[in-house]
Amino acid sequence: FRRVLFRSAARGTHVDLLPIDSIGDVVKRVESCIRSCDTVMYLEGDRVANAHAGLVRLCNRYNKTLFALDFESGYQGSVFAYGVMPETVGTAAADHLLAIVKDGVRPTDLPITFLENNRRFLINTAAAAQQDVVLNPKLQELLRYAVLYEGS
Repeated sequence: FRRVLFRSAARGTHVDLLPIDSIGDVVKRVESCIRSCDTVMYLEGDRVANAHAGLVRLCNRYNKTLFALDFESGYQGSVFAYGVMPETVGTAAADHLLAIVKDGVRPTDLPITFLENNRRFLINTAAAAQQDVVLNPKLQELLRYAVLYEGS
């Protein structure tokens, strides 16, 4: 972790970590420092994800980019989202369930499987416009495998 912060500092990037104690803290804490940042990024966590709508409104108001490490948030106003594709996980879970129910396989006998290609990067172009993010052609070419969502 120190290496990442050091490398970021060498590139002129500063990272503020905001400890969150409750859902009510999320928007208030982010709003206290949003003017001095370019991007609001959150990692996994129910407390932050439950405050997602408030973060979208805040980022739209201040023209800041919202990046969520929760794929579904990309459909709900984040400009960028990265995460597990729910349908891939759901299909794998259904396969395991069928093996247990239909074939009588004991859960402990099911193989541990690695879900390949189950993570995706999503760009919400409508949110990008609202949060004043310009998606230049070079970026779009680099991210040609990203999911482009043109909703709100």
